[in-house]
Amino acid sequence: MGVVKKEKLMSKLLGIGIIFMLLFSSSTSAFAKGVNLNDPAWKIYDDCFLNYSGIWLTYAGGCETTEYDGYHYTQASNCKVEFDFMGSKLRIISERHYEKCSSNILIKIDDNIVERFSGSEMKNYGVDNLRVVYEKLNLTNEKHHVQIITQDSNYFNISAIAVDKNGALVSNPKVRPLLSKNPIKENDVFTTDIILDDGINVCAEDLMLSYDKDLFEYIGYEKIDGIKQCRVGVDRNLGKVRCLISHNKINDSYKERNKNIIRLKFLAKKDGRGKISVISGITKDSSGIKNNILNDNCKNVEVSVNKSDDGGLGDLGDLGNLDDF
Repeated sequence: MGVVKKEKLMSKLLGIGIIFMLLFSSSTSAFAKGVNLNDPAWKIYDDCFLNYSGIWLTYAGGCETTEYDGYHYTQASNCKVEFDFMGSKLRIISERHYEKCSSNILIKIDDNIVERFSGSEMKNYGVDNLRVVYEKLNLTNEKHHVQIITQDSNYFNISAIAVDKNGALVSNPKVRPLLSKNPIKENDVFTTDIILDDGINVCAEDLMLSYDKDLFEYIGYEKIDGIKQCRVGVDRNLGKVRCLISHNKINDSYKERNKNIIRLKFLAKKDGRGKISVISGITKDSSGIKNNILNDNCKNVEVSVNKSDDGGLGDLGDLGNLDDF
């Protein structure tokens, strides 16, 4: 075969290959397209930000990216994912998988939108392993509550969600005291770290704590690395401490896990048992959204003191508010 004929044959084969690729790629569902993690029109949040109930397992290292490197999956019915977000658009993102995927997944948005979607698109090939399996546009631009509920025992996984660029996932933070040691000896100084859990993009907190004023005396605080600014006021008569805290700049889609935000110092005045409690709080995220910390998410710790104040109401009103940070 001459050189010219070979070149023509190769050209035809290449053309057929390109046409085949285009036809194959166009046959995939519009919701099964690969996810562009850098798309400026969307904010993507990892699956670890969401709340799960039922039988869920986790897998890490299943994506080509280092940031979204795992997912939650289930093969049981009546398993639920819940979250809140601010915004007008929503995407559910799964990782492509070879199991038989459920085609009957229920999604509720504010209880007035009830739809079903299929995870079978995850079996289609695309740009990468991440697939959009559900999309909702043109929602009212406000806070929405989302529930995703499996209806059968077929496979389903969730790797991430995405909201519009001006939206944000609303966090459900928890705050707890963590003692440096327990029990404490009478007349010893001890510290309690205040720990933030499950805060998404949190940049500031306004916390109110109480302590047993008969057993303990508040003597000061320490600022933690990564914290930009702290202001602390104390009411020794009531045994209350108010903490205003602002963080250094953080990246979007960042979830605080076991984040120490301030260290409080106390003196153990006498033997006995008493509590140090988070009684209320507000967080503010990098989008300016403020969230009240739910009562159930305000934790306490009991301190045991074994054998071995000045009064005055602090002017908490001068401390300002979260808008100062």
